[in-house]
Amino acid sequence: MNIKGLVWWKIIIGFLLVFVEAKQLLFPGTRALQPSNGTQAASMLFVECALMPLGLWLIFAGIRAGYKS
Repeated sequence: MNIKGLVWWKIIIGFLLVFVEAKQLLFPGTRALQPSNGTQAASMLFVECALMPLGLWLIFAGIRAGYKS
């Protein structure tokens, strides 16, 4: 779905990733999954830290595609 050069799927998925991570950061609730050891806790933290930049990159790439075409 490429409307006027923007790649909308990248923008939408990126927005959802950023929104979910920001919501979790600003309003920490009870987590459905609790780590049972240090390795699981580190892995969960790594995924949380990786999703925000990934979402921002997807938004940027979707908008940049509109200026390149």
